[in-house]
Amino acid sequence: MRTQRIIPLAIAIALLVSAPLSAQETTAPETSGGFSLRSLFGLAPAEPAPLPGLPIAWSNDAGAAQADARQSRRPIVAYVTSENCRFCRKMELETWTDESVAAEVTRRFVPLKLHAERDSELVQALKVRAFPTTIVFTPEGKAVGAATGFLPPEKLAGLLRTAGATPQAMAPRPAVR
Repeated sequence: MRTQRIIPLAIAIALLVSAPLSAQETTAPETSGGFSLRSLFGLAPAEPAPLPGLPIAWSNDAGAAQADARQSRRPIVAYVTSENCRFCRKMELETWTDESVAAEVTRRFVPLKLHAERDSELVQALKVRAFPTTIVFTPEGKAVGAATGFLPPEKLAGLLRTAGATPQAMAPRPAVR
């Protein structure tokens, strides 16, 4: 059983090393290495409903977020938090609840929330070592922007505008029939 978990992790790490990351803003060297969310789907455990009180409907399942992103042609904004991180709480209270940020994320992105303790294998594979960390992925799972640390609403909005303006993100959504 342990071998079955180690082999996919080794493959994911090998893919991470070979995938480039073009970050808009990276404030910690550990987030500057290349990684791809696509190679990590098997690592995220199923999760109950998102935390109450946040206006953003966070997904806690990387695989479901990827499927939603591909179908809707929207990029993923991944927020990596930790249980005892005071700047994570500050970001949740001041930034993610900001009306303009919440509206932008809900309208243009697939929101994915990862917890360092619960999603430890995925967080380690993403090489996230500082919290909070925000990463933007294309619908295909390629990281196109990242920032570590507390971001006030205006700074996060800049990251979302820049990293979310990929050709894939700007393509019109298919009509629903």
